[in-house]
Amino acid sequence: MNLMTGEIGLQVVRKPDGFFEYRPSVGVPDLGPSELRLDRWLRGPEIARRFAQRIRKDVRGRMLLDLADKTAHELDLVDINRAARRGDEFAVELIESAGREMGRALTPFIHYWLVERNMEFVGYIIIGSGVAKLGNGLKREGKGILITAIRKAIGHALISLGVDDYDTTNVIISAIGYEREFYAFIPS
Repeated sequence: MNLMTGEIGLQVVRKPDGFFEYRPSVGVPDLGPSELRLDRWLRGPEIARRFAQRIRKDVRGRMLLDLADKTAHELDLVDINRAARRGDEFAVELIESAGREMGRALTPFIHYWLVERNMEFVGYIIIGSGVAKLGNGLKREGKGILITAIRKAIGHALISLGVDDYDTTNVIISAIGYEREFYAFIPS
């Protein structure tokens, strides 16, 4: 059985153009100006900071702030989850946008190992971290809103790269491991 686990957040880089790139290396890759590693871009405080920017720009954000009784700067991911649980559609949209971003970020990693290296271990990917709790338990049409957004983004991005048979249902959110930020992958 082929098994790999690891922190891929150190090797997936968000470039200045907003696209993600997997930079396989033994160490942590060097970054250019305005580049961020995935472990920085998709960590809870950074997501909350980007959410705050969107909340300030969108009229629906005022209602969300009123519900939380906080300023946009004080708002955290727990507040977004609470608002989404109360039915705030804007909060749900924010969670889904974070999921799409995660899916886009995982795609270059999956593509590299699946297509370029012909390694099947990326058949299953487990996402675990504090970020995985974003939208924890929230469902739409019986499916988790965060994982659905992640899977759709991976599927769409891989199709654009010529991979149309990747089973995104094998991308899952771990029920454990929230204490540490990690992305792990296991064999198919």
